[in-house]
Amino acid sequence: MEGRPKENTLQIIHSTILELLTLLAPFIQFTAEKIYLDVFKQFSKPESIHLFSWPEINEKLIDEKLESDLKAVETVISDLMAGREKMQRGVKWPISKAIIIGDETLAGIIETYSELISNQTNIFEFAVQKDEPKGVNTVAKADYNKINAKFGRNSAEVIAKIVQVSAESILAKIQKIGKYEFKLSNGENAEIIKEDLAIQKAVPAELFMHGAGNIIYFEKPETKEMLASGFA
Repeated sequence: MEGRPKENTLQIIHSTILELLTLLAPFIQFTAEKIYLDVFKQFSKPESIHLFSWPEINEKLIDEKLESDLKAVETVISDLMAGREKMQRGVKWPISKAIIIGDETLAGIIETYSELISNQTNIFEFAVQKDEPKGVNTVAKADYNKINAKFGRNSAEVIAKIVQVSAESILAKIQKIGKYEFKLSNGENAEIIKEDLAIQKAVPAELFMHGAGNIIYFEKPETKEMLASGFA
């Protein structure tokens, strides 16, 4: 039984490459024929790659959930590697933990493929959670350029209102109902939306945040064992 997984893998690789070669044969006739004769002819009856029937699609073999899960894994790995680059920590140097902001579906996918993701990114542990890590705070203020462009001569009054109420309180209201409304001194209604605010994260020194794609927090501290592994 020990050899069965290896045999199955080789059979899948053989079938996949042979079908790919059949598809390529009309475009690279001589190259495809050469590869077939040198590699595959000993296992197949047809005298030429050009004598094979055109491969047919077997829709029963399509696993849409698997494809969707692996697409999510690909995105996570890409975001983790981009975060490493931004962090200026090469893949040779291990990272103890990455905290990914996401839902239960993403958590299940990462748990299933954690070994694959770890091998690709050299990160030991992953956590997926809906809330920001402890110590991370949202800092907001008026985006003066957008406020000026939107409110014109009333910009000063709008900015003063944001300072008075606090941008963080206004942001909390916007996150609940999508906007923050109030009346200007001239009786006109003013509406502030999320795009009118400059929003940043205040991140503890021990964490590094990467915000493009999935929001990811990397734990920065390195142990002696981790450093030794990087130098090995």
